[in-house]
Amino acid sequence: PGIRKYLWKKLMMYSRINWEVIINQEMIIYQRKRGKLIMSKAELAIEKKYNGKCNCAQAVACSFAEEAGVDEETLKAATQAFGVGLATMEGNCGALSGAAMVLGLIHKDRKKTTEDIRAIMTEFKETYGTVVCKELKGVETGKVILPCDDCIRAAAALLEKQLG
Repeated sequence: PGIRKYLWKKLMMYSRINWEVIINQEMIIYQRKRGKLIMSKAELAIEKKYNGKCNCAQAVACSFAEEAGVDEETLKAATQAFGVGLATMEGNCGALSGAAMVLGLIHKDRKKTTEDIRAIMTEFKETYGTVVCKELKGVETGKVILPCDDCIRAAAALLEKQLG
């Protein structure tokens, strides 16, 4: 009963967003294993954004440091310019850029990395309508499609899913 009430409140906050995606992302947080709460990579990325003073690209990349075989400080430094749509809001969402960096570090193969980031970006675009930072933030329209925190959650969840 508690989780259903929580999810319903979350859904009411996101009337323009695909509700199924929000439910799937939020349910990951509540998966239980041996009575312990498992934190998803999506929520770890949000935690890093606020506790580690990371931008969106850094938050996603640093959440997968162990999988990438790189320490967090190196990932943080390497992705510092990718946040906020390559610092201008004109480019792709920084969270997706962070995911792309992680894929490259894990796969070390251009073809596999390209296939995986294409799949992530395609699903993101199909769900939210765009991958461009300023469009997601509604800079020109005044209509926010997806706030930064949810871009980070979505990119990290899609990356986690892609990595299997």
